[in-house]
Amino acid sequence: MTRRLLLLASDKAGGADDDTLATVAEVLSKNFEVQTAMTSSAEELDAALAELDGRILVIAGGDGSLHAVVAALFRRGELADADLALVPLGTGNDFAQTAGIPPGAVDAASIIADAVRRPFDLIVDDRAEVAVNVVHAGVGADAADRATALKPALGVAAYPVGAMVAAATSSGWNVTVEADGVLVHDDAAVFMVAVANGRTIGGGTAVCPVADPSDGLLDLVIVTAVGVTARVGFGADLRKSEHFDRDDVTHVRARTVTIRGDSLSYNADGEVGEPVASRVFSVLPSSWTLRVAKPPEFAPLEPE
Repeated sequence: MTRRLLLLASDKAGGADDDTLATVAEVLSKNFEVQTAMTSSAEELDAALAELDGRILVIAGGDGSLHAVVAALFRRGELADADLALVPLGTGNDFAQTAGIPPGAVDAASIIADAVRRPFDLIVDDRAEVAVNVVHAGVGADAADRATALKPALGVAAYPVGAMVAAATSSGWNVTVEADGVLVHDDAAVFMVAVANGRTIGGGTAVCPVADPSDGLLDLVIVTAVGVTARVGFGADLRKSEHFDRDDVTHVRARTVTIRGDSLSYNADGEVGEPVASRVFSVLPSSWTLRVAKPPEFAPLEPE
């Protein structure tokens, strides 16, 4: 019996042009009966998922596309049973990098037929909104917001440019942070707070180089480098994945993280929401699967 597959792309994905999708579909057609769908709205995505009918679902896109599909399946109560694969065609493709999926479209498509379904954790907040990769607030969210307008011209370079502008204009936010009910940061200024499942943001910036998206825990990273000199030093160490050695960076693991204080905008997998004064994040262990060539070994990323 021929295996069936739905190749799903969003017209918002940076690399999902017609020629690339046609090449991906040709590679997949060697092992599958391929149906394709292009979506441009949440309504069109829901309509495509309603017609999934047991097919393997191949997401052609980046972190934003993966986020949209996983969030929609979660909302529909269909995430746990979905057989998902990813061809990274976005601007950053951060979760694909963490999961060990080949960066090239043809290479990523070629592994799907013989891939294994690897379970991954999911971040869910107190509004029942989810994130696959990383949720971060403070300068990171500001950077992503500024980078959005720059992506058409700069591509993956938009994020570091946005980050530089955000870092130069930020004075910090006063928040209190708890991990599993234990106070880890008490009503003081932060430069950034990240709740990580994956390792990198913005196309390769290793905000949490030790994260394991299948360990059943959230990685909480708190950065208090609010002074000008400290911000410059933190930025340099972040680029080398050496920021965990700094006294103004805290890293803990927990099942639940609570952040409250000044209103913050939260960036969830590249999607920036409205500012709020309180947010609670929890982990849903092994709540979805993604096809990978082999289970990746989540050793810490080596500094450059």
